Amino acid sequence: MSVASATLERVLEQVKELSAAEQQELREFLARLAGEEAGDGPEDAFERGLLEAGILTEPKPPGVDSMVYEGRTPFRVTGKPASEIILEERR
Repeated sequence: MSVASATLERVLEQVKELSAAEQQELREFLARLAGEEAGDGPEDAFERGLLEAGILTEPKPPGVDSMVYEGRTPFRVTGKPASEIILEERR
């Protein structure tokens, strides 16, 4: 048995000895800790605050995964670039 697993066993035994209120407090602490590790960072907390204040109406969807576009080859387009056409039309 490794030192880490022996320590975990001792902690688990001590948890069993806690009162119901203490166990509930421990569960809440572990849930907060798990939320922080799952990406619940300052930006998420800020966004949640904006939602609660009514400044935002819905959460922003996650960004596009750039890995989706990896390995794709662009196709060749003939004629003027679209940006050039737009500039000409505005003049």
